[in-house]
Amino acid sequence: MTYSYRVPKNASPFTFAPDIRNRFRNVIDYHWTRAFPCISYEAYFDVAYPRNTLILSLHYFSESLLGLASTKRTLKGMGIEETLTQDAWYRICVSNVFEPSDRVMTLIHPYLDKMNGKYVIGMHLRMGGKAAKWVDNSMFITTKSVMFQFATISKLLRQHRNSVLFLSTDSDATEKLIRKQFGDAVLMVTDFPQSHVGKKGADEGGGIRSLMDLYLLGQCDYLFLTRSSGFSRIGLAYNKKNPVVVYL
Repeated sequence: MTYSYRVPKNASPFTFAPDIRNRFRNVIDYHWTRAFPCISYEAYFDVAYPRNTLILSLHYFSESLLGLASTKRTLKGMGIEETLTQDAWYRICVSNVFEPSDRVMTLIHPYLDKMNGKYVIGMHLRMGGKAAKWVDNSMFITTKSVMFQFATISKLLRQHRNSVLFLSTDSDATEKLIRKQFGDAVLMVTDFPQSHVGKKGADEGGGIRSLMDLYLLGQCDYLFLTRSSGFSRIGLAYNKKNPVVVYL
């Protein structure tokens, strides 16, 4: 079933989120502190949730879902390992849901060309707080913790002469700091402006920039990621190169 909405004039398609709850007979507003049939414990889905169902969540529930015997049987029938972990399931979902369009891949290819044949060091630094380009009440990383990794990055660049440092960050100050330290080795997407998709002011260009950054983080051999960032997690899920990962 598909629902279509007309985005109001002057509203961003990335921040306009119509309330579609009234379109569904059942709404599962998942939270880890509550138990839900078919997610937290075994139940017949059609009995627990007759007719159409909407699931909303800001919390991961795949670990609970994957632990159910019925889920394991279903996965086995699909030829998927019964003992699938939450992270492995997440990687499967991300690679299938966030597939760049032909248009976006055309934009990504020039950056792939610059990475081709090189050892790629990737950094996703969500600084947050006052360092971010947009209003962010949470601080994720300090400048000190970023600078602490400079010695490791310098060593990697020396070890791999033909290398590049791909950077994705929410902070102009952090970008300036890293460009000053590593110069021409730094590679960033520059075709579109940065924005936090989901926050006020987000637009199509910002959404495309985000998707490009995620895809390119998936091409890295060594990753420095933000520990509590969903964006970092998606970037890692995109990556099939079994990279070394350092969390800040």
